[in-house]
Amino acid sequence: MWYVDLVIDAMKEKYPLPILLRRMKLSRSSYYYQIKAFVAEDKYEYLRHEVVRIFLENKARYGYRRIHAELKKTGIKVSEKVVRRVMKEEGLEDRRCHYRWPGWIERMKINGYTRSMSQKGCSPDNAACEGLFGRIKNEFFYNQDWTGVTVEEFSRELDQYLHWYNEKRIKKSLGYLSPVEYRRSLGLVA
Repeated sequence: MWYVDLVIDAMKEKYPLPILLRRMKLSRSSYYYQIKAFVAEDKYEYLRHEVVRIFLENKARYGYRRIHAELKKTGIKVSEKVVRRVMKEEGLEDRRCHYRWPGWIERMKINGYTRSMSQKGCSPDNAACEGLFGRIKNEFFYNQDWTGVTVEEFSRELDQYLHWYNEKRIKKSLGYLSPVEYRRSLGLVA
């Protein structure tokens, strides 16, 4: 709608405003509302800065829930809905490869591959390990371009990720604390 206002502003020197509004099928109040909104300050400017900072600091691995939790830790009180909207406006998406993505499922079918060795609804004994490995693949491996990276460089990056995962990455199931913070809260780590 803002582009209509720009057209009207460009032409109002030559034509009367009421005629332009009628031609553009825009009410006078809507026109002035859009003008006011266009020049108004962004009330979420500081929030945008913090959301982008947290997102980049965590290498695009956090979605809106974790960013919301991090904001809450720093005393910024805002709804998850606002965080989600700010992320969308800023073009921030956590980058992951998802096994339920229709394209992946189709590729598996075409090539005759089995996506899982366990039966549907059957929770395997090693679920915690599988969950960790899945997170490592989604947050660390698929989130990078590994072209030209040596084994030593890869090992260093993986080590850095594992330290970040244990010391900084917050988990909803741990009350939005990192594993180390959670252990500290239980008195298990000094």
